Order: sequence, then structure tokens, then C-alpha cells
Amino acid sequence: MSQAKELFINSVRQVRVQANSVIPTVVLYKDKRSWVGFDALENSDQASELREDFKIQIGNDDPVKLAQLKGGRSTLGIAKDFMDAVVAQALATIRRQGYEAPSRILVAEPLSLVGGSDRITHDDWLKNYRGSIRRILAGKFAEIDFMPEPFAVFQYYRYGVKHPLVAQRTKHIALVFDFGGGTFDASIIETTIAGDISQSGRNSKPLAALSVPVGGFVINNAIARELLFRGLDRSVDKPAVMRALDAFPQLKNADEESLALVRSDHAAFVRNYRRVLRSVEQAKLTVSSGVTSWKLDANLSASPACVVDIPQKPFQDSTPWVPIRFEPTEFRTIFSDRIWKQKLLPEILPILKRAEQELGGRPISIVLLSGGSSNIGWLKPLIERDLAGQLGQAEILELSENFQEIVSKGLAVECARRYYTEGQGDFRAVTYNRLCLGLNPNNHGVEFKKFAPDSPELEGIDSDLGVLLPSSTSLRSLVNRPLRWKVRLSKAPTQSLEYYFMRSSFDPAEVGARHNLDSRVSTPKDAVFGSGIGVELLVRDDGTAEPTFIYGRGSQGQQSVVKGRPFYVDMTFAAEEAGEETYLGFDFGTSTSSLCYVNAGDIKTYADRAMDRTWMGLSDLIDVLPYPAAYPLARFLSETALEQMDRWGREALEAALGVASYIAYAEHCTLGGPQGTLFKSFRKRSAGPLWDMLKRCASLNGAKWEFAKELLVLTQEPYLAELNHAVSQLAQAKHGKRADGLDYARVLERIGNVLAKTLNGKLFGYFEDARRKPFSMNMFQGIFRNARGVAPPFIDVYEYEGLEYFPQEFVFLLDVERGAGLPLFPLLVRGIDQARSHHEEPDFFVYDIVRQDGKEIAFKAVQEKNEVSLRPNGALGELFSATDALLQQDPRLTVVTGIKVRTRSLE
Repeated sequence: MSQAKELFINSVRQVRVQANSVIPTVVLYKDKRSWVGFDALENSDQASELREDFKIQIGNDDPVKLAQLKGGRSTLGIAKDFMDAVVAQALATIRRQGYEAPSRILVAEPLSLVGGSDRITHDDWLKNYRGSIRRILAGKFAEIDFMPEPFAVFQYYRYGVKHPLVAQRTKHIALVFDFGGGTFDASIIETTIAGDISQSGRNSKPLAALSVPVGGFVINNAIARELLFRGLDRSVDKPAVMRALDAFPQLKNADEESLALVRSDHAAFVRNYRRVLRSVEQAKLTVSSGVTSWKLDANLSASPACVVDIPQKPFQDSTPWVPIRFEPTEFRTIFSDRIWKQKLLPEILPILKRAEQELGGRPISIVLLSGGSSNIGWLKPLIERDLAGQLGQAEILELSENFQEIVSKGLAVECARRYYTEGQGDFRAVTYNRLCLGLNPNNHGVEFKKFAPDSPELEGIDSDLGVLLPSSTSLRSLVNRPLRWKVRLSKAPTQSLEYYFMRSSFDPAEVGARHNLDSRVSTPKDAVFGSGIGVELLVRDDGTAEPTFIYGRGSQGQQSVVKGRPFYVDMTFAAEEAGEETYLGFDFGTSTSSLCYVNAGDIKTYADRAMDRTWMGLSDLIDVLPYPAAYPLARFLSETALEQMDRWGREALEAALGVASYIAYAEHCTLGGPQGTLFKSFRKRSAGPLWDMLKRCASLNGAKWEFAKELLVLTQEPYLAELNHAVSQLAQAKHGKRADGLDYARVLERIGNVLAKTLNGKLFGYFEDARRKPFSMNMFQGIFRNARGVAPPFIDVYEYEGLEYFPQEFVFLLDVERGAGLPLFPLLVRGIDQARSHHEEPDFFVYDIVRQDGKEIAFKAVQEKNEVSLRPNGALGELFSATDALLQQDPRLTVVTGIKVRTRSLE
């Protein structure tokens, strides 16, 4: 039996930067400006402009020497620009969310590097690396500390996911492989009898540990070199290409000023090869996602290939480009022969040999994998094949989640364990009431609409309908800065606008909750109107808030500004005293980076929850629930402020009811009864209508359910009374009233367990790369991604074979044993956000609300993104029509049969 976690570590906040928890480690310099992460990718016209793969280089020399410019921006300068921007954005997000800025930072680092530059010793590399990081972060934190990446990996396996083998209170000899974008880290870690890392005696540090500069970029380079020579024009001097490839590492991040100092043909080669490497990275990910079996001898002819554009004359800036196919079998050969056999295995064997003396004959019991490159599934069978003699008694543990986030989450564990002190309070400034705003255009009626942030200061602040600022917002960093929102009203205020700033209320008649008594402004005669209006709030030092309403934004430059009467913000600041220290964990990775935030107040709450079986049960549910239910549940678990717990408790409950109700309704429509109008009254996806639909479906034909039969228990006692009470109280909370006796944790655990039982033996997700089977007239094959857990990418993949082709936008519930699929379209769909960056994973969207007498249907994203509004003649008119048909008459759906799925082989 697994042991209880000491801390709720998987709930510690990961800091979202540029709306993502993981961002690319890239920098773009252009037009005398710089961008980092996704912003760099979006603003680059071509891949050759990007600066990347600079992490390892900052340890190759003394920081003072690295900082010296040599005809252009130095490697240390590039790293500094990246880290400065990311840390600044992270700190801004933390402050905007009302938390105290971290005073300490814990940075993940490789172990002593071998196989790197010949000019330095292993210890010098680590000294230089730390010196460079300290130089970059100097003055930003009271303390800068470092933690080996393999230690962070172990901590996450031990406390974050509570893997049964690692979480056992027993002594372990763990071998950790962290295979990232720039390094392959290996470390043997001995634990105490309690399962913790030993911190004393001869096991106070990793045994026989090392890092080698082999990672995702080395893999990319091996692939790129192979494809490059296949695409060269016959006139190109191949030995010259070899020399240019050897010189590329010294020039890969050179700016145009530096490239001007080298030969023009070599500068052209650098630009062209940068573009190739960026294309290869995407091709590598695409081919990996389509591999149907990771067996070393598997037939990969059915797995999709990818095309990479290659310069025929790489020494010319104006070279023609030719498409070259990159096959999965070629990828396997490169990975097995050039990466594993030539670069990794020769370094791993001496580690294990040296460890024999340290361990005194005790065998390694577990192998832990981490890092983005560990997602390449051939790593495990190669370890089992070539290290069977050394690891015969060990079990290789894998996670069904993104390996890129493990180090960051492990840092959160270490921050909590290292710095948490029992009894310290959480001193931070918070608003004790939500600032709500109701608008009444032309006496049409008061509306509490969704306000979209329109100024960077508001990024990261979540709010509900009618709410400008949630109660946990700190205004310290927002004082004397104009805060702007956009809102769309049902009618333009062509004559007048009444405004009601409220304290956690949506009832203007509640005078005691109103901030402003003078509530009307007249509209200027020359005002024009666009698709919405702007709302601006300027908060002064004394707490006075000055509102402004802006009409005509985007209407040919015409704009009218109307000022309202000032009022005082209902805000309280904590006393200025020495509070407990707070911490930022920074996984500065070669290809991607991520951050986490920890304060002692949060950790105290998480530790208390770890003693509560209900909270522990919720934690276990996150990894098994369907993604649309798991994500808001994880957000609920990560919050400690009452206001945010209420917000995400409501989101999580509605999400769980939504998944359950949509499954029940879809099955209801497959049972062949008379077509009714059950869905016709379902105009809004909220707890009440969802719960009502689930009960009505169950009463009509629940006895015939196959996919949803486990959900029937929710409509029976004692679940029935408990959910009736929860739904009624939830409605109270949404209208600004206090919910009486609504225990979100208990209710979520109850419905979550039922939903998990419903999904047992079933898969929730979507088909991918479906195509006609070779030499077959009517058979299709591809993969099915089981979308469970907190976030994409979903790596729980199954091979599919069947009689039908399914688009990737459609979502299904598959019964594996029956070989049957329940279509959940159009209630659940994927990837309909037209404004989504092509660098982002497609999100899931759920049917949410009908507006304007059925002329607009909105879908809500699972994550915090803008909704997608559908109209009959819009870009997604087919989805509108399919959803609108439900609102007219319940359809007769057909269960998809003849589906064969099997787990994609990892052996």
C-alpha cells in the first residue's frame, strides 16, 4: 500500500509565463528589440533568426570572459537576456496574483560535465556555470542556490506523483536518467529507510554521477547532417560542408554583426543550417508522435514520415530548397546507433562500474526517467537490452505525462522540504472582496458581462463574469497604472451608461455592497461604437479609484472618453513586517524552461491537507480523470486563498458534471428511442442544467446504458441528496451569495471517484494520423490518444485499426473490450481556436452557452483561454449547425463499432 505524501507537492504552483507552464529557451533579436520564448517564435520571420542551445556554453569559460563582447552579443549576454525576461515576467505574474515576490531562487543544474570543451576540467565547467547564473541573477534575490537535476527528478517521483515503488518507506538504490535538450544526466541515489535521499555520511551526494552534453539538440544535429547530405546539389564540395559543420558550434548563436566578420559563404551556411535544425526539431516531434511501436525490431512502415526542407547550396543565402523525407526507421537507426551506442552507453557503463564499489554489491532497484528526450520511447528498450547485466533486478519507471515538467516540479518539492518552517504565517496583501461591475446601457437593463483584460498589468489575473478584480488581487504593483478591460454589451450605450461597482455582489439594489452611488454618465453626441467598449480604472496611492469608459475603440481611430466618479477600492494591505521567505524554482533548460513558486503559507496548507483522506483522494484522481475534468481539479488543489478555491471549486464541479452529463446524453441518443427535445432547454453549461440533464437521461433509459452505466449511482442516494444540495449552493455562490455548507473537496472526491470508475476500461480522447491501411480498400489505421491528466501533450497512446476515418477534432469515449466508440461531438471538440499559435497544443473545448436567441453559440476552452463564439455563416459554421441541431431536436447517434485499439508497445 502506498504511503501518504508528506506534502501536496503536485499542487504547488507552476508559474505560467506567456500563458504556458513550459516555454521554449529561445531569444530573438530584431529591429533593436528582443523577445524570448513563444514571443520569439511568433515574431521571427525565419528560424535562422532565433538564438538557442546556449545553456551549456555559459559554463565553457569564466563569466567575466564570456561577458566580453567579441564583435557582437556574447553567449552570456544571450543567456542573460533570456533569464532576465523570463524572471521578470514570472515575478510580474506572481505579484499580479497577489503573492509576495520570492526572496530566494533555486536553479536546477547539470552535474559535473564530461565530454564537453577540452579547455576546461569538469569542476571548472560547473564553477563557471554557477558563476554565470549568479552574475545573471545578481541583485534580484537574497539567495541564489542550485540543485542537481537528478535530485529534483527523484523528489518528484517520490513526493509529486507518489509512484508506488518510490513512495514506499523502504531503502532504494535509484538510478536517475535525465535526458533533456542539452545534457544527459545520470546519477545513482541512495535513500534512507524512509525513502528520502540520504543527507549524511558517505551518501551525502550522488554516487558516480555525471552529465554529458548530449540531448535533444545533439539528436537534431545528427538528423540534420544526414538529411543535409542527401539534399546537396552535386556541385557542392562535401568536404567543405564537413568543415562548416565542424565550425558551426562556435557560430550557431552569432548575430549579424559577428557573422559579418567571417566569410560570406560560412555566414550563409550558419543561417541556412539554423533553419534546418529548427525544421528538424518539429519533424522529430511529429515522427515520434506517430510511431506505433517502440520495439527495436518493430515494422515502422505504417508509421508516418515527415518532410524537411534542405538547402541544395547551403553556402548561398539564395539557395534553392528541396524537400527530403525523414522516415521513422531512419530516426530509430540514428537514435540507436549514433546517440545511444556512440555517445551515451560508453559513458553510462563506467558509472555503473564505479558504483559497484560504492554500493558494496547492493543492486540498483529502480531506474527513473526524466527530460524531454526521454519521450523518445526507444530509450527504455535500449536500456533493457544493453544494460541487462547491470540492471537485471531494477524496474524502469515511466510516467504518463510530459517529461519536460518533472525537474521544475521536483524543484517545488525541494523548495518545500528545504525551506518550510512550521507555524509561519502567510503575509501578503490581498483584496478581501471581489470588485464587480454591472453596466446598464440606455436603461436596457443591468448586465454583468465577461471583462477581457486589455493591459499587460492584468495578465495572469483570473476573473469570472462581472468581476474586474478577484479578492486575492494585490494592488501594490498596480497603483498609478491605468488598468484596462474590454467588454461587449448587448446594446451600445448610445445615450447613457449606468455603472455599478460592487463588493462581491451582482445586485445593484444591495446599497451596502455598492462602491459608487453616483452611477450614470451621458454619452457624447459624436461618439461612435465598435464591437465593444473599454473600461479603465486608475487606482491612486490613497486607494481612490478613477473609472473611465472608452467608446469607439478600433472604429477608424475615433474614440470618446467618458470619466465616471471616483470611489475607494475595498482593499487591505498586510503589515510591513518580515514575513516568511518565498521561493522561485527555475528549471533553466536547454530547449525548454519552466518555473515554480512556493511560500511557507501554502506549504502549511498543503501539509495539513496531506493528513486529510479526502484531499489525498483528490490528488490521486488528477492523473486518471479525463483532461476536461482533471485540469480544473488540479487548479482547485493548487489554491489556498478562499476566493480562488471557490472559483476553481466551482469550475471543477461544473467540469466533472459536464463530462458526466455529456457522456450520459450521448449514450441516451444512441439507444434508438423516439427523438425528443431533451437538449432544447439546455441553453447554458452550468451546474444546475448539467445536473438536471444527467438525472433526466438516467430516468428515461439509464437501465440500458453501457458506456455510462456507472454514472447511475450519482442519481441514487446518498449521492442524490448530496449533489442536489451542492448544485443549489453553487447557484447561490454564482449570484454573489454565500454558499452554505458546500464542501467542494468532499463533493469533488465523490463525483470524481464515480467518473474514474466510469472510465475504467475505457479511453477518452481522439484519433490521430488516421489513414487507409496499405493494400486495403476499407480499413483505416492510426493512433488514439488517451487524454487523461492535467495537460497535453498526452503520451498514453494506442494503436488503432477500424472501418472508419475520424478527424482529430472529434472526441470519443472508447470501450476497449467491446471495441465500441461513443462520439461526443459536438459537445466536446478539439482545436477550434482560430487565433491559436501554431506552436501551442490544440486545447479541448466544451459546449457552453447560447446567446442572441440562438444566433451565437459559445464553446469554452478547458484552460484559461478566450471562448470561441460560433455563428451560422462563420468559419466554424459546420460546428454551429451540428450544435444548433441538438437545440432543435435530440439526434439519433450511432455507436462506432469494429474499433481495435491496443497499447502502443514500449518494448
